[in-house]
Amino acid sequence: MLDENNPFAPLQKELEYELRRRKAKNNYYEYCQLTNFGFKPTRFHEYLCSEVQKFIEKQSNNAYDILLLSVPPQHGKSTSITETLPSWYLGKHPTHSVIVAGYSGDFVERFGRRNIDKIRQFGTSVFGDDYYLADSPCTNKEFELHNHKGRALFAGILGGISGNPGNLIIIDDPIKNRQEAYSETTREAIKNEYLYSVKSRFQDKTKIIVIATRWVEDDLIGWLQQNEINTHVINIPCECIDKNKDPLHREVGEALMPEIGKGKEWLRQFKQSYLSQE
Repeated sequence: MLDENNPFAPLQKELEYELRRRKAKNNYYEYCQLTNFGFKPTRFHEYLCSEVQKFIEKQSNNAYDILLLSVPPQHGKSTSITETLPSWYLGKHPTHSVIVAGYSGDFVERFGRRNIDKIRQFGTSVFGDDYYLADSPCTNKEFELHNHKGRALFAGILGGISGNPGNLIIIDDPIKNRQEAYSETTREAIKNEYLYSVKSRFQDKTKIIVIATRWVEDDLIGWLQQNEINTHVINIPCECIDKNKDPLHREVGEALMPEIGKGKEWLRQFKQSYLSQE
């Protein structure tokens, strides 16, 4: 713990930053902490970042692999993955392409902006002098690295990703809210977009990450579990129901992120509010 009253605190802080910067290239959790100001480390974030890195780096003989993440809302899933992973991934693979899709273009474009900010601020210091952005294209919708090979596209899932290949594809919240989740028409449109647009963008050994809060069984995650191969599922409920199946080894009734104030009392109020809307 850094003691701000210690006269050597600034030096200690500088040394801690330098150590984190050196680790960030090969440790995605360290990169998340380095590049997200105000990021408060939690057991959940450490687990999530570790699992995502294992998935990205795992060598397989499959044509593609899919990671399905079922995570409750407002627990930093987008910060830990969609706002950060493309910039880290491209630093590791500067000739690859990334596609990020979500329920709308406006929703995912903020992820584009935040990845651009990370590359500008941390790209060369973490990954070396050759890791920086091209002058054009360089927008929240699309950017390229200076080599014009590495690139990222951010678009709504129901339009705008055709014609662009992806070595890493992230689908973050393809459904906006519970009302849309209950719409069979919306669910079918998203499945069809995955089949006829997203899947046609796969490269050899593409990694696909789907992140969602689940309201119904027949959503994209549920459908992919039933109809796709090479899937790996991580389900992290807001409250631990079964200690033996909980990936964080929580006690029954334990909340997901007590480190940021979302402990037992928050969980009680959340459940009460959630059930009142049923």
